[in-house]
Amino acid sequence: MDIFVKFRENHGFSDVWPIPLDDLTSFIVYMFRKKLSHSTVSGYISGLSYFNKINNLEDNTQKFVVRKLIEGIKRLGGPNQKDTRLPITRDILEKLLRSLAVICKNGYETKLFMTSFSLAFHGFMRVGEITVDCKNKQMHTVKFENIKLCDTRLEVLLTTSKTDQFGSGTTIVISKQKNNNICPVQIMANFIKVRPPYLGPLFCHFDGSPLQCLTRYQFSALLKRSLSVIGIENNGFKSHSFRIGMATTCALEGISDEQIKEMGRWKSQAFCDTLGFKCA
Repeated sequence: MDIFVKFRENHGFSDVWPIPLDDLTSFIVYMFRKKLSHSTVSGYISGLSYFNKINNLEDNTQKFVVRKLIEGIKRLGGPNQKDTRLPITRDILEKLLRSLAVICKNGYETKLFMTSFSLAFHGFMRVGEITVDCKNKQMHTVKFENIKLCDTRLEVLLTTSKTDQFGSGTTIVISKQKNNNICPVQIMANFIKVRPPYLGPLFCHFDGSPLQCLTRYQFSALLKRSLSVIGIENNGFKSHSFRIGMATTCALEGISDEQIKEMGRWKSQAFCDTLGFKCA
């Protein structure tokens, strides 16, 4: 129990019982990141299961996604580890967004990073679809002119992507959420109100200059600072953690693997490697 309690304290999880699925899945990925063996991970989860049973608590350790993650550790352990980045959950996302007000230098920058974080999560976005690189390449970066805001949803047209090199185009539809603190539709609307009316990459700094687009480095650096502010060790979190986090969240909510693969624009094996599942 001690290692789980310490994990919660270090990673900003609340002391809630029975243990939420988000906490369990993040704990399993954390142990994998620490290179603990399959037997050790399985032993810790069995201990939590026993604690739940003797205290008549709901035992989420028996959920399908938990068993699959443990199976994934057994399969991927050792030198052939695949994706060990930690997922950003909705709870962590909300804390990250709140932290930006004390990190960013002005209100515009706060809205810019709030929107980029929110879209990265809810849209299953790759970092190259949110930012430009150090050479200002914009190959797959989402454009301002390809954003459509409606009352109940946000539509994002990606003209090209990593898995759509020929430019067939994909429209991502993101629904409005009850929690306005993380609602991607509301957050995008707030950003659009203050963004300079220039065409090109959606995420640009205030003067709208082509040289002032949001870069991959800036996105990653602000994520790292935000995690530090909210008291979470950032070693296992990267820009891809938003995408992994949304996939994990959907899996926990019972959405089928096929639906998640379609929503995240994954090829079959890449998706399975992301969640540590065994694909047929």
